[in-house]
Amino acid sequence: GNEVKDRMAKLMTKTNLHSPGEVASPTSSSSRAGGTIGGISDDDVMAEVFRRDHEARENKERSRLEAEAAAVRAKMEDEKKREEEERESATKSEAAKRERLQKDFEVYEKSEEEMRADLLRKKKEKFEAEEQERERIKNEKAEQRRKEERDRPLTERERKEREKEEWLKSEKERKAKEAREKEEREEEERERQAKEKREKAMKEERERDRLRRLEDSAALKVHEEQYAVFEVKAKAKTPVPFDEIPWPFCNERLLLPTSGDTRKSIKVWSRRWHPDTWAKYEFPEGDRSKVMERVLEVSKDINAALAKYG
Repeated sequence: GNEVKDRMAKLMTKTNLHSPGEVASPTSSSSRAGGTIGGISDDDVMAEVFRRDHEARENKERSRLEAEAAAVRAKMEDEKKREEEERESATKSEAAKRERLQKDFEVYEKSEEEMRADLLRKKKEKFEAEEQERERIKNEKAEQRRKEERDRPLTERERKEREKEEWLKSEKERKAKEAREKEEREEEERERQAKEKREKAMKEERERDRLRRLEDSAALKVHEEQYAVFEVKAKAKTPVPFDEIPWPFCNERLLLPTSGDTRKSIKVWSRRWHPDTWAKYEFPEGDRSKVMERVLEVSKDINAALAKYG
């Protein structure tokens, strides 16, 4: 009984079951009596020992179960990860397989198309060769028949028919030749008439141009005389009416100086008919705006003519 009590006292010391401030010692444990240890009954000590032992076993079991659960969770996560990897690998494998099948199908279709095209080409070549062969045989037979006809003695009727055919053929060729010659003569005649018509038109145009130049030269001479008179009046500040101004026109054609250096002469006229020059002259009150408008038109026409001479 004492050994049990000593062991329980040690256990109480280790587990702090003694009261606060009390220190367990072997001497005090051996002097305990009446079935108590440090004021605690043996039953309470045994109950506490059993409780703590039960808690230790429960903690150990709980730790074991938690470790097993963690292992199971880790295993499940590994299996899930492995399944995802296998699924991803299967997806990639399936995509690669589909792509490979698509490429194989495209290659197959291309080869089929090439095969059909080649077969069609060979069939066409064979048909053309057969057609050429039939045409060659046909021509050979026709040539053979013509040769036999030539070599065969002719009857009087056949001879006359052949002579008639040859005559008709020669007549046809003669008429065709005459028609071609007639058409050529008619074409030459048309060309000759067109040429004569063009030459006549050019001659008439040259004559009209000559007459126009003569007319313009005479008109220009008259214009210069009239303009000299006008210039005297204008410089004298004498109002000149619109109708008395010698405008440089002949039959609605602009008169331009043609003697000497044409470009230089036109420049002189450009200054003569410049609106700034005419702005200095005197005109009747009702004619000034009309005169300046007409002068502006003349100036534009002269400048356009000057531009043609560079």
